[in-house]
Amino acid sequence: MPFACRGPPHLVRGGRRLTQPVATMDLAATWLELAGLSTDAAGMTGVTSRSLAGLIKGTSDTGPRDYVSSGLLNWRMVVQRRNATRNGALLKYVCCHGACTDPFGPKTRWTESLFEVGAGGDWKEMSNLLRDEDRAKWLSTAADLRVLLPPAFASGCRSAHAE
Repeated sequence: MPFACRGPPHLVRGGRRLTQPVATMDLAATWLELAGLSTDAAGMTGVTSRSLAGLIKGTSDTGPRDYVSSGLLNWRMVVQRRNATRNGALLKYVCCHGACTDPFGPKTRWTESLFEVGAGGDWKEMSNLLRDEDRAKWLSTAADLRVLLPPAFASGCRSAHAE
C-alpha cells in the first residue's frame, strides 16, 4: 500500500522513497514505538504489527514482510507469498474455532481453509484447497502456515485435521 509520512525532522527523515511492503496494521506498532511504548505492554502480544519507526527515521531498512496475520474473536488467518508454490502463489490460510460465519456462535469445532488468492487465483475464496481432490498436496503448505498463527489456534487446527 502507498504510505506517506510527515513529521518533525527528528522523527521523519524527508526525501526518501522506500520499496519495502507495509501494512495498515503496522501503524499501531509504529505509533507505540514513537511514543516510547512496546507492543507487548500495549496488549498486542501475538499481533504481527511491525514498527516502521526505523524506516521513518532513516535508521533501519527493515526487510520485506514474510507474512501477515490477522484475526478477530474466533478466527485467525495468515497470508503469505510462497515462492515454491505455483510460481509464487499468494496463499491465505484461515483457522476458525466454532461457527466461522458467526463470530459469536458456539465454539465447538475447529475448521481450516486454504485459498490461493493472488492475481488469477481464487480471490473470492470459493475453492478451499484443503477440501478438493488435491488436498494431500496442500497439507504440508497448510502446516507451514498454521505454525504462524497464535499457539491456541495452531494447536487447535492441527489436532482437528491431523491425518
